[in-house]
Amino acid sequence: MEDSLDLLSRNLEPRRHYAYLRSARVLTSDDQETVDHLPTRRQRVMALVDILRTRGPAAFNALCGSLEQDRTQVFLLSALNTALERQIGASVVFCTGNESVPIQ
Repeated sequence: MEDSLDLLSRNLEPRRHYAYLRSARVLTSDDQETVDHLPTRRQRVMALVDILRTRGPAAFNALCGSLEQDRTQVFLLSALNTALERQIGASVVFCTGNESVPIQ
């Protein structure tokens, strides 16, 4: 997610993803409250990303799943996958929302 922070901070609307992230158990109601109390969208996105980083790969997959389900910001999902591909290199893993799928 780090490679895509700028793009996420300019485009992601955290509120659109709370329900999905909470149902995936990677976000709590306290987390949501913490994020919501921040004054700017950029600060909210950064706080959400910081929280998701502490929750491991399942949180990344949940965010991808939410982006995929929402279908209004597919370009963000694509950017996350591209950044992940660069980070992993030869063993490319694409986020599908439900699981990471190795590419042969």
